[in-house]
Amino acid sequence: MELLIVAYHYFGDENHYKTGIYPVSPERFAKQLDVIGAHYSFISENDLVLALQNNSKLPKKSCLITFDDGLSCQYKYAVPILKEKSIPAVFFVCTQPYTDKKAIIVHKIHYLLALVSIDKLLSELEGQYKDILGEKLDWGKIDSARISNWYKYDDEKTGKFKFFLNYHLSPDISKKIVDNIFSTYCDVSEEDFCNRFYLSREELRKLNENPLFSLGLHTHTHFNISGKDKKFIYEDIAMNYKIIQNLVNAKNIYGISFPFGLLSIEEFKNKLNDVLKKLGLSYGVTSHKAINTDFQNPFLLSRFNVNDLPSGRRPIINF
Repeated sequence: MELLIVAYHYFGDENHYKTGIYPVSPERFAKQLDVIGAHYSFISENDLVLALQNNSKLPKKSCLITFDDGLSCQYKYAVPILKEKSIPAVFFVCTQPYTDKKAIIVHKIHYLLALVSIDKLLSELEGQYKDILGEKLDWGKIDSARISNWYKYDDEKTGKFKFFLNYHLSPDISKKIVDNIFSTYCDVSEEDFCNRFYLSREELRKLNENPLFSLGLHTHTHFNISGKDKKFIYEDIAMNYKIIQNLVNAKNIYGISFPFGLLSIEEFKNKLNDVLKKLGLSYGVTSHKAINTDFQNPFLLSRFNVNDLPSGRRPIINF
């Protein structure tokens, strides 16, 4: 068995932003689907769930297309191509933007990087850090090796900015800093930003009703699992599940994509195994880069992103 799972995020004009947001053009997306389709059979989430639950056989070489975050650009640019080619896909959705009218922190970071120079953002970060914590930010305490490992596609300054906010700081302090900088540079209200940036309720409903597509969980707040306890994790994911059900009257939700993508088997066993089983989920996807050859750990399935594959910007595998 070879199961290739591919993750997509932003879509649009690839030359529109210099950094922060890295869209895939519709042309590149269509070309990549054609390249994948020449070597793999596209499967639906239902095909995967049947293979997991009933030992149904998948094609010898199969591929599942997935989308993270629930972004409006996915519906505008990717969905028409998927419909045209009759290719199924799973959309993993965060729900905080629908209930709280608040954008996900990581998306605010991406937007700021696309809008403001990195030197100015680092200066803002240092100022906010000093105002909130009362001390000067010491960059010497940051693990540069981890930065380069996590953010291979970014330059050094951009990687440093992302890593510090996503991993080094506590989530509460990071949120305060990002919210303050975001409110300074975003020219619309946060509610208007959410309405423009994320899938609308009507788009979610149409995805749910189309037999080609499935909706999955991406947590409510897009939190980092490593920094949260089991109680928080259960409450957040359960809220994510309930809100999607209420938004579109979804009857069955089977899968979850873990924010930030990488987690260890120990973290899964200690924090997630009981939680996901309690919610009745069947599988989970990570950002570990590999082709899946068995279902020994169905909640830790590996995925490649668009840049890793042929027709991507930095392919690391060939078919």
